[in-house]
Formats: sequence, C-alpha cells, structure tokens
Amino acid sequence: MRNSAFLLLLLSLGARAWTVCLDPGHGGNDSGAGGTYCLEKDVNLEVAFLARSYLETVPDCEWVGMTRTGDNTVSLANRVSYANQNGFDRFMSVHENAFNTQTQGTETFCEIPVPGTQGYDLASKALDGILWAHGYTDRGVKDGSWIYVIINTSMPAILGEGSFIDYEGAWNESYRYFTNWNDHKGRQGWAYAQGICLHMGSTPPPYGPQGFIIDNLSPGFSVNQGSQWNNGSYGDPWGADYRWSATSNGTDWARWTPDLPQAGWHDVYVWYTDGTNRAPDAVYTVHHQNGETQLTVDQTQAGGQWNQLGSFSFAAGTGGWITLTEEGATPGKVVVADAVRFEPGVTGIDDGSEITTQQARVLTVSPNPGRAFTVSVEWPEGCPQSVSVYDITGRLVETLFRADGSSGGQVFHWNPSGLPAGVYTVTVLAGSDHFTQRVMLLP
Repeated sequence: MRNSAFLLLLLSLGARAWTVCLDPGHGGNDSGAGGTYCLEKDVNLEVAFLARSYLETVPDCEWVGMTRTGDNTVSLANRVSYANQNGFDRFMSVHENAFNTQTQGTETFCEIPVPGTQGYDLASKALDGILWAHGYTDRGVKDGSWIYVIINTSMPAILGEGSFIDYEGAWNESYRYFTNWNDHKGRQGWAYAQGICLHMGSTPPPYGPQGFIIDNLSPGFSVNQGSQWNNGSYGDPWGADYRWSATSNGTDWARWTPDLPQAGWHDVYVWYTDGTNRAPDAVYTVHHQNGETQLTVDQTQAGGQWNQLGSFSFAAGTGGWITLTEEGATPGKVVVADAVRFEPGVTGIDDGSEITTQQARVLTVSPNPGRAFTVSVEWPEGCPQSVSVYDITGRLVETLFRADGSSGGQVFHWNPSGLPAGVYTVTVLAGSDHFTQRVMLLP
C-alpha cells in the first residue's frame, strides 16, 4: 500500500515543474579528500556545474540552485538554510570518497535507506547512474541519518560519493579527474541529472555528444584468456598501457563492450600504438544493430591517434561491441588492443539505409594538459563554423575562428594569457552539430 501511494506521488510530481538544490561538498579552506593531482572540493564543484548544465535543458526542471558556485567556504548550516529558505523539492550533495588508496567504489546516502521512501528512490537512481558512469564497485545505498545536510533539510535529500579520489591501485583516480579521462566528471554530472529526472518522473537529458572511451583498464574491456595478452607501454598508448597478443594460434580476441545510454548511430574509433612488429592486417569486427562489419587495420602505421572504423547503429545498453582478433592476421606479428571511442552521431532510421551528415569528424587538442594548445578540426563544406573556448562556468573566454563555409582540415592555436589554471572546454560548431573537448590549463 505504501509503495502504491509513493508511485502515485511520483506520477503527480512528474506532471509539474520541480526544483533541485545541488550541494558541491567542501570548498574554500575545506579541501575535502585529495589525490595526487586534484582536490575533492574542485571535483565536486565541476561535477555539480555539469549536472546543472544537463538539468537546465530539462523542461520540467524549473530551477537548479547551488549552495556554492566558486571556491568558497560554506558552513553546513548555511547550506541547509539556503535549501530550506528557497523551498527546493530535492537536495543532492555531491562528494568523492577516500580511504587507503586501494579501495574503489560508489555509494549514496539517504535518511531512511528503505525501498518505498522518497530519499531511497532518489539515492538508488543516482547510484545506478554513477555506476554506469564509472563502472566501479557497487557499495549500495547507505544509512545517512547521521549526515547533517540530509537530516536538517526540509526536503528529501541524498549525498553521493562518486568514487574514491585517492585510489592508486590499477590506475590513479585523481588523474582521471584531473584530465577528465573518458569525460569522467561529465559522466558523473549526467548521472546525477538522470537520477533526479527518473525520480521526479521526467525524461532525462541525452548524454553527449562527447561520447566515451573504453580502454584496456575499463570495466567494458575483456579478453579470451588473460595469460595470452601481455601488457605493453611502447609508443603513445591511450592511458597508462595497452594489451598485446602474438599472432601465433589465431584464437585470441579482445573485446570492448560499451553501455550506451541511448540507441542511435555512433562513430567508432580505435586507438593503438604502431610499430614494425605490428600486424598490417589486424581484424576488428563491429557487432552492431544491423549485424556485423569486419574491417582490417594496418597497425604498423597511424598509431597514437584516433582512427575511425565507420558509423554504425547500436541499441541502448550492452548489446553491441567491438572485437579485435588475431585470426587472419599475418603470422609472427602482434596485435595491439588499447582503446575504442564511441561518439554519438546523427540520428536516423536504424535500417542500414545510407544517411548523410554534416559533422566535424575530427577534433583534437594537444598537448593536454598544457600551457599552450594546438586545435585541429576537420569539418564539412557549406555550413557555418566556429571554434570557441569556455571556462568551467560556461563563460566564453575566446573565439578562435568563425566562418560561413570553409572545408577540410583547419589548425588553430590557443595561447592563454592571464587565465587561471583549471579546466576549459574547446567547442566546435559545424552547422547544427557541435563537438567538445575538455582541456587542462597548467599553472
């Protein structure tokens, strides 16, 4: 009976506009947890900003408030007072965890962690989203009846611990935040936005269009037998290293399986390191909604960059994947399994029909992180184009280029002067399509 009443409440909430207060934890003289490369207070703020940017596109979301919008010291009492005085419908506190550098996982807190309560529903939906974002250990919805901002707010409230920022086991978690590896903060921000939208009965905003990456350290990567795949770091791998297998028995395979938030067309790119001992005919197979497509890639050249396999239609979830196999490759060589990128493309009828697109096909920024940057873009002909740089708050910093219809490759240089170190976004507009790349400006 209680669950039925709760469902009716959610349905009624979905029929009207709603508001939410985002609470980026810590700030100012309270840095929170820390890793080698960044502090929790800075990560919390950017994740909250990104969640807000997604939520501001949701028609049902009337207002997104924030307890702080800069590196400010805000007391717990003032955070609660701000939320209560403005009468928000929900309160979400954004945090990252820390323990012993070897523990990793995601957890959320609410006042009464019992299914059927409003706080639990919001906490569980946010948890599901963050688990999708990072793929770390599910530490569950936990009892937050001891947390000040949860028990003193007058509306249902949760606190999320996205990951352990001090983790240094298989990778350095703070480096992933520092470089925004695989849109690390953006995926978490979208997870919070999706969680409250599902909780309030609203349609979540689409994730993207920046796409995401699975490399050999990601949860979506697998091989047929671990002993057959060695670790290597020669050349310019994506991330710390890659896996490789000798083309000896013809049976070894590596697989990248994305968990796509929505169905549609995706541009698929692969990253490997080249070398004279690489297979000139490594075989990638794209398993997509319309069947399988097999492609041969020469890994003796064009390594250390994204190489496009093509555009393919995928269903939502984990029903599609990319496989690299040594079968059919030249004997006595090696195949390199490093990373695959899935970038949302144009929407259309998923029937295998040919479709046209006006998209900037390539956007690269290097070095990243750095103090000065080279921006390379390839775009179609005959559409308005621009290249701009924005800061973390969405403020326009500089426009590098604007034109009505150039084509082919273009290279631009951004030499920041007088700007503070931090995260910036390079945005390319090409007709109705846009692509973004986050960059870290070093001190």
